[in-house]
Amino acid sequence: MAYGRISGTGSGYGFFAPNVKANGLILGDCDGTIISPEFRSYESSVRFNSLSSRVTDYLVDMGDSISIEKQQMEAQYYDLLFKNIAVKMYGQHHCRSDTFYVSYNILTFPTLAQFRQRKGVGEHKLRPVKEVKLTKLDYK
Repeated sequence: MAYGRISGTGSGYGFFAPNVKANGLILGDCDGTIISPEFRSYESSVRFNSLSSRVTDYLVDMGDSISIEKQQMEAQYYDLLFKNIAVKMYGQHHCRSDTFYVSYNILTFPTLAQFRQRKGVGEHKLRPVKEVKLTKLDYK
């Protein structure tokens, strides 16, 4: 137990090494189909992954800011950013539904004890950290 706290392996984002977070995945639900953002170039994919990493930092470290004003401004910024990504995904996939869900997920792995209980068969899961529901009025 102490090893997990000291090394960071007890947390979902510190599985591989202390304080090394997993990448976040932004996924949406378009008419019952799971979708993700699409990119036209490698450069845009790299930029988006960098942005995704900043979102992960914000969600994991939320509340560590010094001032309340800065916390509120960060929350508004990342909510707006998240909604813009959701609207873009909605348009890219030609969704027709009036309600669109998008979530930010972190890849988590079983603990060592859970892994041992399954006799060596471990499975990873996507853990939603933030979810936004948009209606037709939000993205028109």
